[in-house]
Amino acid sequence: MIDDVVLLDDWYVVAAARDLEQDALLAVRLWDEEIVLWRHDGAVMAWKDYCILWVQIAINYGFDLPEPQILERQDAVYNQDKPIIESQLPHPLPLDLKQEMHVRSDKYCVAYRKWLKELGVSWGVSP
Repeated sequence: MIDDVVLLDDWYVVAAARDLEQDALLAVRLWDEEIVLWRHDGAVMAWKDYCILWVQIAINYGFDLPEPQILERQDAVYNQDKPIIESQLPHPLPLDLKQEMHVRSDKYCVAYRKWLKELGVSWGVSP
């Protein structure tokens, strides 16, 4: 991860505009950072190319199955889903909470968006 403030607070060419097609992902690298670029409604978007996922597995069968066998099956299922999930085009996250309707279960998402706005984060999100 780039942690040099001088390097982070600047612009760098990572792709030619002609290489960026509408709603098509383009993977690029800037030093040791992998970045995904795409064009959506004419705007160029950028996002760090990583995904962190924590999963809790609960089953109500096979209590006698060894853990490696359970994990092997879950890995098989996730590996089937991986191409579909990775092909999804990320959309900007609106920080203006009036742009969407929220319900009680959105409490943590709303708090997260407020926190991003307080931090002044605008990369990968809608203002």
